[in-house]
Amino acid sequence: MRPADGAAIERLAGEWEVARYLARVPHPYPPGEARRWIEALAAGEEVAFAIERRADRALIGCCGYTLEPDGTPDIGYWLGRAYWGQGLATEAVGRLLAHLFEDLGAARASASALPENPASIRLQQRLGFAYAGAVEWDMPARGGKRFLEKRVLDRTQWQAQRAAR
Repeated sequence: MRPADGAAIERLAGEWEVARYLARVPHPYPPGEARRWIEALAAGEEVAFAIERRADRALIGCCGYTLEPDGTPDIGYWLGRAYWGQGLATEAVGRLLAHLFEDLGAARASASALPENPASIRLQQRLGFAYAGAVEWDMPARGGKRFLEKRVLDRTQWQAQRAAR
């Protein structure tokens, strides 16, 4: 992520159709807030990567993770609405999983989605995440706590899926 990506993040994640599924993205997205978030990434509490369009390296979304108290990476992702339905989020999250499991040696990863976000649930299922229950999540940008469907993927299951392809 680069500070110059802030304007694209505010424009893309600021669309209600994108923001409504995200826990911490404010709506409307205040000018300058994305740049502050990018600068705060240096603190290391969260890792985020830009998802770029191959043709011109324009930012089209983000994916990344925070660590749960037990050290499990909890991943998150979003794409600008114009890029939905093209398999781009699945590709980006798949690459993030490879990084977590191969490079960082994570034993498992988790991801969550609002029940009313079937596209995100399908993405998680395609990548092998298994339902692990409902969790209550503080979503201040959405007015308070909401229940999310949590899914987990173990490294051994991920490796078996890759070997089967």
